[in-house]
Amino acid sequence: MEQLRESQFVEEKRIASNLRQEVDILSRSYTVFISGEYGTGKLNVASIVHRVSGTEGDLIIIDSSAYSDLSYESFNLPEPTLDANKDYTLLITEIERIPLFIQARIVEKLFPRVRVSSDSDTGIKKPRLYCTSQYSLDALYQDKKIHDCLYFLMRTNQLELPSLRECSVDCIFRLFYEYAEKFADNQGMQIPQLPATIREQLAAYHWPGNLWELRQVAEQFILYGEVPLTRDLKAAESDDVQGSLKTKLHRVEKAIILDSINKNQGKLNLVMEDLGLTQRTLYNRLKALNIRD
Repeated sequence: MEQLRESQFVEEKRIASNLRQEVDILSRSYTVFISGEYGTGKLNVASIVHRVSGTEGDLIIIDSSAYSDLSYESFNLPEPTLDANKDYTLLITEIERIPLFIQARIVEKLFPRVRVSSDSDTGIKKPRLYCTSQYSLDALYQDKKIHDCLYFLMRTNQLELPSLRECSVDCIFRLFYEYAEKFADNQGMQIPQLPATIREQLAAYHWPGNLWELRQVAEQFILYGEVPLTRDLKAAESDDVQGSLKTKLHRVEKAIILDSINKNQGKLNLVMEDLGLTQRTLYNRLKALNIRD
C-alpha cells in the first residue's frame, strides 16, 4: 500500500503527521464517512484516502450544493472517464443535502456490483463511496437526513476532523507559517517579520473558517505584512457578538491547556506540573472549558 509522504501541501503534511493511522485504516474500506466543521479539510482528507487506497480509477466528486431540489428528479450518477473495468471512488460532499430516495438509488447502483461479483470475476471492480458532512453520522441518522442503508454501510468507517479551535497553539502557528511559506514561495516573495504577539493573536481567535480561513490570513500577511493580519483578527473579534473579554480569556486559557496536554502526550500529572495547577483545579478547568479527556 502506498504510504503517506511529505508533500508541498500543508493539509497533507498535517494528515501525514496526525492522521496516518486513521487514513491507512480507512483506505482499506469501500465506504468512508468524514465529518468536520466548514474548512477543516474534509475534501483533502478524502482525496488522500482515495490515493492511499491504491484505487486505479477516478475520484469522482458530487458537490451536493450544486443541485436544486428539482434537479434531483433527473439525477444520474456521473460515470468514470477511465477504463470501466478499473475501480473508482465516488465522493459526495454534504451528504445531508441529498434526498433520501437519491441516497438509496446511489447505494443500489454502486453496491449490487459488489454483491454479484466473485473472486473469479476479474472483469468487475468494486467501487468506493466516500461521504462528507459538517454533522456526525449519528446526528444525521437521528434527524433522518441519511438513508438507513447508507448509515449502516458507513457507521464502522468514520473519521471526525478536529476544528482549529481544538488544536494546540504550536499546531496553529506551524500551519500558519507553512501556509505563509508556501504562498510566499509561489509568489516569489519574502516572509515579513513576524509580530511578537503572533501566537497570542492566533490562539485568541476562534477560527470559524478553520483551515480555509487560516490560509487566507496567512496569504494576506505575506501580501500586506503585519497590519492586515492584525486588522483582520481584531475586526473579526469585534464583529463576534460573543467576543467579550471573558470569552477571549477562556479561549486563550483553553489554548494554553490544550498546548500543554499535547506537549505532555495527554499525561495529566505532567500537565499539572507544567502549568503549576493542583489536580482539582486542572479537572475543574477541563470541565469548565469543555476539554475532553
